[in-house]
Amino acid sequence: MADKCPKLRDDLVLKRQVMAGEVTYLIKNRETSEYLRFREMEWAIISRLNGENSFQDIADAFAEQFPDVDIDAGQIEDFVDTLKKKELIVRSPAERSIVILEKLQAQRKKQAEQSQAKDVFYLTLATTNPQKFYSAIYPMLRWIWTPQFVVTTMLFFAAAATVIVSNWGAVREGMLKFWNFQEKTTADVVLLFLILAFVIAIHESAHALTCMNFGGEVTEMGFMLIFFAPAFYANVSDAYLFDKKWHKYWVTLAGGYSELCICSTAVFTWWLSAPDTLLHHIAYSVMVFAGVSTIIFNYNPLIKLDGYYLLSDILEMSNLRENSALYISYLLRRNIFKVAATPPPGLTPRKKRIWLVYGLLSTVYIVFIVTLFVLFVFRVSMRNFPEMGIFLGAVLAYLILKKRIQKFMTFSRFVFLDKRELLTQKASIRRWGLATSALLLVVFFYPFGRTVSAPVVLEPARQLPLRAAAPGFVAGVAPNLNALQPAGEVVVRLRNPEIVAQREKAQGEVERLRSSAARAQAAGDVAAYQSSLRELDSAAKDLTEWQRQESLLLVRAPFDGYILTARLQDLTGHFVKPGDLLCDFGMLQTMRARIRVSEFLFRDVADNRAVRLKLNSFPGDTFAGSVTGRGMAAEDSYNAAGRTAELVRTAVVPGTKSEPGAFSHFDVFAEVPNREGRLRPGMSGTAKISVDNRSLAGRIFRSVADLVRSKVWW
Repeated sequence: MADKCPKLRDDLVLKRQVMAGEVTYLIKNRETSEYLRFREMEWAIISRLNGENSFQDIADAFAEQFPDVDIDAGQIEDFVDTLKKKELIVRSPAERSIVILEKLQAQRKKQAEQSQAKDVFYLTLATTNPQKFYSAIYPMLRWIWTPQFVVTTMLFFAAAATVIVSNWGAVREGMLKFWNFQEKTTADVVLLFLILAFVIAIHESAHALTCMNFGGEVTEMGFMLIFFAPAFYANVSDAYLFDKKWHKYWVTLAGGYSELCICSTAVFTWWLSAPDTLLHHIAYSVMVFAGVSTIIFNYNPLIKLDGYYLLSDILEMSNLRENSALYISYLLRRNIFKVAATPPPGLTPRKKRIWLVYGLLSTVYIVFIVTLFVLFVFRVSMRNFPEMGIFLGAVLAYLILKKRIQKFMTFSRFVFLDKRELLTQKASIRRWGLATSALLLVVFFYPFGRTVSAPVVLEPARQLPLRAAAPGFVAGVAPNLNALQPAGEVVVRLRNPEIVAQREKAQGEVERLRSSAARAQAAGDVAAYQSSLRELDSAAKDLTEWQRQESLLLVRAPFDGYILTARLQDLTGHFVKPGDLLCDFGMLQTMRARIRVSEFLFRDVADNRAVRLKLNSFPGDTFAGSVTGRGMAAEDSYNAAGRTAELVRTAVVPGTKSEPGAFSHFDVFAEVPNREGRLRPGMSGTAKISVDNRSLAGRIFRSVADLVRSKVWW
């Protein structure tokens, strides 16, 4: 009698599904929380594992159901052994003991492998089972999953969006400050991480509770880092067992939906709270985190978050990212490197199109994100450690890309071994020799342009303080304070009744003496006439002086320019003395850019070098100019509002004790045309100065030489 086959476990969850026209069967293993999908032919075997049929019985039944497929009892037995390894088959007590030992060994081996080759972009740090906690709070929150709640929150979202649009100026200015991490204190960073943890915890709880609402279980929740950003996750794979697609979609959308609820609440809290209060600050931070993370991250299908799983559900294609990567790898191996490659299983024209498009988009996106992060690492390293930043940045970049570099080296070795005979031919040696020579020429001799990045603040190219030259009350100012004031135009008008009265008195005296001199001349009285002329000359001088003082009551523009002082009209009615500052006046047709450059880069900057500015006020535009001069950085830099900009550090004075690692900064000045009149004093951002053209080898040699000279030789 033939041996009976083992029995399928009774505690498994089985579900028949149709995805993209293909019938599949999903099995959930409650013990391991794993989900396995099988096709119809595999299910034809699994469904007959009842402990009564023999392997030959199953083979005969399979041949009757699929006459075109040749399979025997031995192959059935091998497949059942595979199911045993997946813990889907009932085992004897002896087998269970052996399996436990094998699991422990496998776990140790897996942990050792993971410690050596972790994907730094997807790191899982801690996990827990939240089923009891969510089961306790779910009955109190059942009202959330009702049509009334959805309609109410939709109206709430629309109202919050209206508030954001109507206050966009304040929102935009706040975001520029919010993402400037250089000005944040340790307390700010801790607060931001607490807010982020709160928002993400609510997000994942929304996924879990929505899954439970539709009948699923949530047995795992964890903390991880995704692209170095903290994130929680809830394992809601039970959603794959749902019969209705919309239930799956709601589970996926629930996290982002909850963040929009948090964001909308924070919007109104921020709008109604008093500025510069802790509540106002926290509400704005929550608004940015919840809103930005939902739009840019959670619903982005190129990151393995909510948007990715929603797209996978809509396309009815599981493991979209992995299969797309496999298909792109297959195309590269077959068409580019001409090596043997096996296509992914189940390849269809539809899958080809989707995998190709998604694979290319996700690859470009990952390369973009990794490049930005590596550049950020280099920038931070160069800014904080100018003399050795390039080496520190290279080490950090290697640690970040270590796993991908190892994969690339393994693939390169595989290609070399596959093409070794071709590569060792004389023609190939000549081609590789020419290619290597060309690469060496590029590395050692081709001059690549280099730029220096540094903070920048704008000033007027020419600026003068307008001061009162005579005492008086401010009677009025220019009618259009924001417009160009032509040279000679009255900017401030003073009123001094005493000066006006003295001028009128002197003018009357001059007119009286002129009449007296005329009468004496007519009468032929020479002595009286001469006396009148002498008195008239003295009175004319007094009149001229009082006219001069009266003219000083009109403060005029010294050249074509703009009034730089805000709310100049507030001076109206105030009394000013000679020398009192009325306003700053400057020429804005050309702006002067003050650029802070460290002493390690100062020597590379020369006059007439090209400069490009990226200002915080106009992040989408680039402004061009040229270097006009260099000088020592001042302690405080210019700020149109009268505040200290703290853009530059005071240089270390020779002979004084400085803090460890302190280094000097210098001011580099550049002129930037302001033809459209959009640039204003006090605007800040980043400047890039074109400094020199050097080969890659030249740059490396210079960096090493500078490091040795500054740290070793001295």
